[in-house]
Amino acid sequence: MFRFPPILCSGFLAAASLATPLGLHAQREADVTRSGNTWTVTITNLASGGSGVAHTGNDMILAIQAAANALTQGRTAKETVHIRSSGATGTHSWNGDVKGINIPSYTILDFHGNTILVNDTPGDELIVPIRPRRVSHIEVRNLRILGNPRYGMWFFGCTDVLLSNIQISIPEATNIGLGIRFEDRNGVWNRDVHLEDITVENTRHHGVEFWRTDGLTVENLVTRNTGGAGLLLNLTRNAHVKRIDAFRANFGGGYAGFRTANNAGPNIVVDKVIARECGRGVFTVSGSHGITIHEVDISGSSSHGMLIEDTQDMVVNGGTIADCGAEGIRITSRQLGQGPGPDHHPARNITVRNLTITGCSFGIRETLPRTSHNFILNNDLRDNNTCLVSQGPGTIVSGNLCNGVRQNDSWLAWLDRTYPGATPATADPTADPHQRGLPKLLRYALDLGPEAGPADLPRPEIMDHHLGLSFPRDPLRNDLALIVEATSDPADWGEILYDSRTDAVPADEHGLIRILDTHSLDSSEDRRFLRLRAELLD
Repeated sequence: MFRFPPILCSGFLAAASLATPLGLHAQREADVTRSGNTWTVTITNLASGGSGVAHTGNDMILAIQAAANALTQGRTAKETVHIRSSGATGTHSWNGDVKGINIPSYTILDFHGNTILVNDTPGDELIVPIRPRRVSHIEVRNLRILGNPRYGMWFFGCTDVLLSNIQISIPEATNIGLGIRFEDRNGVWNRDVHLEDITVENTRHHGVEFWRTDGLTVENLVTRNTGGAGLLLNLTRNAHVKRIDAFRANFGGGYAGFRTANNAGPNIVVDKVIARECGRGVFTVSGSHGITIHEVDISGSSSHGMLIEDTQDMVVNGGTIADCGAEGIRITSRQLGQGPGPDHHPARNITVRNLTITGCSFGIRETLPRTSHNFILNNDLRDNNTCLVSQGPGTIVSGNLCNGVRQNDSWLAWLDRTYPGATPATADPTADPHQRGLPKLLRYALDLGPEAGPADLPRPEIMDHHLGLSFPRDPLRNDLALIVEATSDPADWGEILYDSRTDAVPADEHGLIRILDTHSLDSSEDRRFLRLRAELLD
């Protein structure tokens, strides 16, 4: 435990009164300044304005720790330490632990744009500038970390954490050399972590890594030249990454600009991934699940644009992938017992849609073993060595562009184009979201847009003294049956004139199929009715 000299200013309140919380209001703040090699900590009483010196010394980390420890004891409101000077840490010899600032609960460290330069013994690297353990309601703001730390920041089992305007560049680090890491401590998870405007550069290992974190928001993360992943989520759930911009994350290796692993999920939402010249742009693996990526902008990967492996319940909604060293997107599963580590669930219920992929060995490649029941919809894959390969049983491949031609269309592909954001679970064919009197399935069958109404439906006409009906029939929509029925009594539709499942009727030069009633209008019957019905096939 650190010990501090008594407050020397007579205007400062007695320690006993300061230790009594005054509700949810800060009572003290600290200033940490450097003059020459001397660090000085000044504590101010916010109520009285009194202040006094709490610590002097030549060690930057010990000074900041002294300032944090001299704030109100037992506080329930955040109090701030202002670090007004930049400085260097000096070296640290192993004493059973690494050296770093253990931020107490309800504390803000505001560095005001100043720098911590870690100049530890090369190769030892036993300093971690920011190292909180099992605390809550803490913030670190406006800090730059340089030099050779083991980690720039290392959090254990912390709750309600804000990191804002942080820059880390540590090319000198050789022993681990990771930017920011969150992990559990004796089974205690990190919770409610918020990162905004974070830049991590020149790391030996990952840029930012999370383990066992529940509740994460990343506003804007930029990584450059990281030895591992730009952002890695392990066993992390309920996360919202608004923007990750990674350049040269493990180029030539297997890590990615954005990676999830070790049962990450569910409820991971990523608004945008930018990945330039990374090992992979995106890599989800090892039991990842419940992930939505709204947009990717990936180019120049030394391996896959995206590798989706042993992942379930994932959606990629669109974007671009270009110039890969392997497939644009690979969807696959490892064999049981293949490892490393325990077996994970296979790739299943993966949706990749509305992507443009160019300059890769395959646009999209889905491979066995165990991979099944995925959705590859409406992607433009024309400019790759091979357009698309799908091996998974139950996988729906539809609406994709290969060699300038859209592949066989399907209900789900049309739904995705016409009603963006729809999912197989919400694809109700009877729904009429625009309230125009036409269900979605009939719109699909007749290739009618969402604005069409009953007036756009085919109308009966008289052909050769028979009532007839003409309608478009797209033979590529082979998941659909069109049935024309006739009757003299609308209460009983028992006469089938045409069933696309069994009747081969060629279309005319306009692409229309014409079906005539079997009853002549010259017969004694005074009325006839025709109707067109659509059914989805199993």
